[in-house]
Amino acid sequence: MQLLSVISRVIDRLNRWIGRATSWFILASVLITAGNATVRKIFDDSSNAWLEIQWYLYGAAFLLAAGYVLRLRERGWYEHRLLNGLDPAVNLHVFTLGAEEVERMLAFRDLLRRDPSALLQYERTKRELAAQAWQHTQDYADAKSAVVEELVARALAERSRPTRLG
Repeated sequence: MQLLSVISRVIDRLNRWIGRATSWFILASVLITAGNATVRKIFDDSSNAWLEIQWYLYGAAFLLAAGYVLRLRERGWYEHRLLNGLDPAVNLHVFTLGAEEVERMLAFRDLLRRDPSALLQYERTKRELAAQAWQHTQDYADAKSAVVEELVARALAERSRPTRLG
C-alpha cells in the first residue's frame, strides 16, 4: 500500500510539472492569435496554417489539463468530479450539464459573495475543521456539510423571494 502512495505522489508531481509547462502552450497560442489578427487587420491577409497551430497549441494545453489532478469521481451523483489545482490551490467541482446541483452551488457561491456574515460562518467552520487531522477527505467534507446545507437552504430561499422594485 505504501508503494501505491509513493507512485501516486510521483504521478501528482508529474501532473503539476506538466501543468506548469502547459502554460507555455497558452502563451504561444496567445502570441500567434495576436500576430495573426494584426496581420489580418493591417495587411488584409490571414493564414489557415497559423490558425491551426493556434488550435493545436490550445488543444494540447486543454488535454494536458493545465495542472489539475482528478481526486474523486462519483458516477452516481451527477457524474461529479473533483479536481485539485495547486497554483493557486483550488478545488474544482465538475457536474454534468443540467445537473440540479449546479444551481445549488451557484446559489451558495452567490450568497458567500454578497453576505459577509455567511462568508464568515463558512470560513470559520472550514478553518476549525481544517485544523484537525482527518484520515479521509470525505470525513472533513461530511463534518462541514451541516453548515453548507444551512447556507445553501438560505441562499435558495433568498433566490426564490421576489425582489422589490423601487
